[in-house]
Amino acid sequence: TTPPTPSQSSSPQPSSSPSTSTGTTTSKSLSKPATLEPKGQSFGVLGSQPVNFIWSQVSAPGGVTYTLEVSDNYNFSSVNPAMKVTGLTQTNFTMVLEPGTYYWRVKATNGANNEGEWSYSLYSFKVGTFPAWLIALGAAIYIVLLCILIKALINRRRNRYYY
Repeated sequence: TTPPTPSQSSSPQPSSSPSTSTGTTTSKSLSKPATLEPKGQSFGVLGSQPVNFIWSQVSAPGGVTYTLEVSDNYNFSSVNPAMKVTGLTQTNFTMVLEPGTYYWRVKATNGANNEGEWSYSLYSFKVGTFPAWLIALGAAIYIVLLCILIKALINRRRNRYYY
C-alpha cells in the first residue's frame, strides 16, 4: 500500500520558512535523509516483531541527530510516544512493533538545533500478519474439535460391540 505523498496528506507539513514556535528552526538547507528500509515488507506471522529502520546519512557542521516516527496512519495524526525516537546518531534503529500496518518518516537536526524536513517512506509495511491471540483462538478451536472427533470415534467403537 502506498500512502499519498506528504503534499497530498492532510497533516501539517514542515514550513519552508524558519519557524521558532518549538525553539528550533526548520531549515531547507539541511538535507532530508532518504528512507531506505523497510519498503513494503511484511515482518513475521505471529505477534510483535522487531523492525529495522534504515535511512541515508545527512552531513552538517556541528553534527546531526535524527528523529524517527512510526505511525499506524499515513498522515501521522496520532503518533504513539513509544514509536517516536529522537536524538539518534546512527542511520538505523530497531523497534519492536505490535501486529498492524505502519508508515514511517525521519528527519535530521543539526548541531544548532535546525530541523530539516520530514522524509516520508512511500511504502507501508506490515508486522505480524496474525496477532498472537488469533492464533491461540484457532489452536483452542482445533483442540476442541479434535476432542469431539476422538470422543465420537470412541463412542462409535463402543457401540459396535453391543450389536
